[in-house]
Amino acid sequence: MKKIKLIILFSLTAVAFTACFKDKGNYDYKNLNATFVDASKFASQMVVRQNDICSVTPTFMKGVDPSKLTYEWRLTKSESTPGISGKFIDTVLSTAQNLSSNMYFSPGTYMLRLHVSDPANGNVTQIINTPFTVSSFAMSGLMLLHGDATSCDVSIVVNNKLNTVVPAGVDSVQRNIFSLVNGKKIEGEARSVNFTNHGSSGSDSKVYVFTYPNGGYRTEFGNLQIQAPYASFFSQAPSAVGFQAYGTQGVNELLINNSGVYYQGQINPVGFQPFGVQSFLTASPWTYAASPYLAMDIDNLTAANASYAAVFFNTNARTFYLANNTNTVVAFSGTAPTGGFSLSATGKFMEYAEQGYSPSRLSPYYSKYWYCVMSDVNFTSPISAKAGTRRVYIADLGRLPDPNFPTDNTKSLSLNSNQRGIIVDSISLLSPQIADAKYFAFGNKGDVMYYADSSKIYLSNNYKTSNLYYDITTTYPGNTITSMQVFKVKDHPYDGQLLYVALYDGTQSTVLQIPINGINGAMTGSVTAYTGISGKISAMNYKPF
Repeated sequence: MKKIKLIILFSLTAVAFTACFKDKGNYDYKNLNATFVDASKFASQMVVRQNDICSVTPTFMKGVDPSKLTYEWRLTKSESTPGISGKFIDTVLSTAQNLSSNMYFSPGTYMLRLHVSDPANGNVTQIINTPFTVSSFAMSGLMLLHGDATSCDVSIVVNNKLNTVVPAGVDSVQRNIFSLVNGKKIEGEARSVNFTNHGSSGSDSKVYVFTYPNGGYRTEFGNLQIQAPYASFFSQAPSAVGFQAYGTQGVNELLINNSGVYYQGQINPVGFQPFGVQSFLTASPWTYAASPYLAMDIDNLTAANASYAAVFFNTNARTFYLANNTNTVVAFSGTAPTGGFSLSATGKFMEYAEQGYSPSRLSPYYSKYWYCVMSDVNFTSPISAKAGTRRVYIADLGRLPDPNFPTDNTKSLSLNSNQRGIIVDSISLLSPQIADAKYFAFGNKGDVMYYADSSKIYLSNNYKTSNLYYDITTTYPGNTITSMQVFKVKDHPYDGQLLYVALYDGTQSTVLQIPINGINGAMTGSVTAYTGISGKISAMNYKPF
């Protein structure tokens, strides 16, 4: 087990507490010294990875003889669950002068307590309390799924922007975690990596790694140890393995396999229930083929909409469908309103979709926008996108009535409302480069759209015109772009303010971290490059803890 240096956070001073304990002896306490260790030399907070060795060497005050003192290092934590009696963790780590202890404890926040006593003077004791974090072995940061056509691995970018617990000086990549822990790489070509927050305070959270054609695994969030293979995700194995998309919202968990939608509500705080049968369409034509995109952030809060779990695009009928928590799929109805069209009669070819910036353009109604890049259709066999017809369609999947107008439900989400089918915008990108774009990313603070071909990134703030944003051929010749996303994590201090771009030179990948103005997408600082990542990066996602 290797030793690691403690990560020292902030620039505060650890709080030291002193206490005197009397016994039956007769002592003179007039000039008694109760400060043996220099508390100012302790970090204000310490962070150690789970299963690593924590080593701390105290610095003593001038004139103190450490050999005449006794020591006790303790790790404490108070835990409570609503409706359940709490518990208090208090573990003696060591009675040696210097601490060297394996941090096998569950990830979380603790208090490290050093008790230093003087037996010759009535066991007068100095107590130093230091806030202490046991980090998961797989640290919080940006997960990268990278590899080749036959296998892949997971690495994590860790820095102070992504993981605000670590100090500014920490800026690196924790490499090949999956293979390090499991003794093998993930079979198959990389498709997606996802973190799922589950259980009390996230205690049963998971990391999913999805591949083709093998499917992938569900892993333990702390160290990415395999917990279940893809086939066991289902109560009845699908006829063919073909992962396409995954999403969660609250307890709702959805997955698209082989163009079929699977739903499961994970209401138990421990353990995962398998997906049941493929969700079925309740009316003619009875069959559908889901595109590999899920809109999870939709209006399912009101009583009438409580069963709604997600919206997806049916490539067979070229229209939007709604997945329910009853393992059913239903179609929208309603006629196209002026200036838009109904979600039940789109007639387009879906090429990309992502949820993002949701201003209440239909004020006073709340919005949840789904940005869809679509094209007209070539009715060939198979059907395909018609060149030169790409447009951005902004579908509103929310529109909860404003609380100031509680009786006005004209724009609430209901299947038979023609208002429900409004497309907020249908505007063409005039820039010719959009025809060659392979990657898209939408912001969530303002009208920000990035799109990229193999070597150039463009920015549009109005979905009509665009400008060259970043040309990698000048700084990273020989590389091509393989993935791109705006960092979007609710309540995170850098939510919507970082753009990540993955590059590949044929052997290794580089990740670019670009600080951006979330409102207009402009670059606001220097680009940070993380190099030497094996294979091609095909997916990126945030791991909060």
